[in-house]
Amino acid sequence: MAQVSIIIPDNVLENIQMICTETGRSQSSLCADWIKDGVYSEIEKLNKVEVYKQMVRKRKAAEVDKSTGK
Repeated sequence: MAQVSIIIPDNVLENIQMICTETGRSQSSLCADWIKDGVYSEIEKLNKVEVYKQMVRKRKAAEVDKSTGK
């Protein structure tokens, strides 16, 4: 597996450490899951934006067709 180094605020690290203590999970395991979830969430958002853009383009094309009688 790949390794990534990041800089986070101290209060975020404190929260991560608290969660690790409460759950018995490692920082690496927790953060890897959170990053994975965030990546998939971002992809989903981008896909929704792209679908929306396509819908708008189709609607505009249909309006142009109606106005030109095509």
